[in-house]
Amino acid sequence: MSYDERFTLGLVHSSIYYSVFNYIAKSNNHSPSFLKKVFNFRVNTKMLFLEKSFNRIKMDDAFDKIRDILDKDDIVVEVLRAIEYEDIDTGRAIYIYFIISQETQNTPNIRTNIRTFKQENDEYYYYLANIKDQAVDLNSYDTYWKILTPLLNEKKNIFFSPSGVYQYFNINTLLDDLGRYLIEVYNIKYYNDIRNLVNRKSEKETLPKRALLFANPIFYSEKVYSVDNKIKQFLPPITQTKEEVLKISSILQDHNCVTTIFCEDDVTKSNLASICDYQLLHIATHGYFGKAQIDEPDIEIFMKNSGLFLSNSAIYSLEENRMVFSEDGFLSSYDIINMEMRSLDLVVLSACKSGMGLQFFVEASFGLIHSLFMSGVGNCLVSMLEVEDSITKEFMTKFYTHWMQEQDKNSAFNKTQLEMLNKYRDPLYWGGFVLFHR
Repeated sequence: MSYDERFTLGLVHSSIYYSVFNYIAKSNNHSPSFLKKVFNFRVNTKMLFLEKSFNRIKMDDAFDKIRDILDKDDIVVEVLRAIEYEDIDTGRAIYIYFIISQETQNTPNIRTNIRTFKQENDEYYYYLANIKDQAVDLNSYDTYWKILTPLLNEKKNIFFSPSGVYQYFNINTLLDDLGRYLIEVYNIKYYNDIRNLVNRKSEKETLPKRALLFANPIFYSEKVYSVDNKIKQFLPPITQTKEEVLKISSILQDHNCVTTIFCEDDVTKSNLASICDYQLLHIATHGYFGKAQIDEPDIEIFMKNSGLFLSNSAIYSLEENRMVFSEDGFLSSYDIINMEMRSLDLVVLSACKSGMGLQFFVEASFGLIHSLFMSGVGNCLVSMLEVEDSITKEFMTKFYTHWMQEQDKNSAFNKTQLEMLNKYRDPLYWGGFVLFHR
């Protein structure tokens, strides 16, 4: 079955998914065997929409395998967002949380939360406003996490697979009732497909041998700027990113990694053609994400709705006598879906809002994370916020330094967040990035 066919199947049968999860959310009388089947159904159908080539073995015993590999300090939190079936026109979102630990017996623990679409949006933008204004957020912890706290039982390691709004922010930035950020309480590891935890928990990490680095694209020529000076405000230069990748390159080379760097006019699609020769890709640029309203959903339109700006994104059209955007100046999610990236252990998108995507039905969030994993990438580090260039450079330098020293990217990422937190405290300076594992 092709990806387009599976996309269509998801649209046609979304009501089936809604019915199953509506029943779970609104009834308390579920047998353990039923809830186990629902969890296994959930994690298997999730990947129906998130994998480009659906040739993976279905894991009918996912619950048992996941529970059996957990240590005493581990816990799994699988989040699902669906739409309330009876209220699909008026709008209510159902969040179901599946919680599994070593002590879990025959079925996952379940918690549910139902929000109107307006509540869902208002709460998310309240969170964003507090981050942007560097204000103390006293409500988002209650909104997004407090429902889970009684079930965590002081576990330290949380393997977290998000859905819905949880895909669009770093839960480490939530401030609990004791005034602690969650990163100060837990070691949280994001998973795109929680089934991968079964194989990856014991894997020994290897450092990259070859890295491809892009930075400081020239978004427009001076002629474009002379025609339309507003473009510089919309797409400002990011000259500090060149220093960022040069520093990263030096760190990598000190650990026997061969680096290739492209900057200025060379930040192009054509220079990504040899991507299969590398294990690490780092792109420092601006990201984009649009919230298009689409009456007839089309996968190509959805996936061109997010991406990265490359060199010469804006050009001057003699024919139209005005500035226009060039298709060659963008790397869209749709471009990435058609690339082969299985050699890449890590992709770092040092770009504002590079983690955003458009969610249409139960599990389809169409953005760069989605496309990267579909193309075979092992891990990706993306931004959920607009982050100042000098802060990003400092964050990335710390991350690569720790990663090379410890040979554990998740530990390095958490250590970097904590160091930035101790220096700046405010999550605007350390909470913008999220590391996703396949």
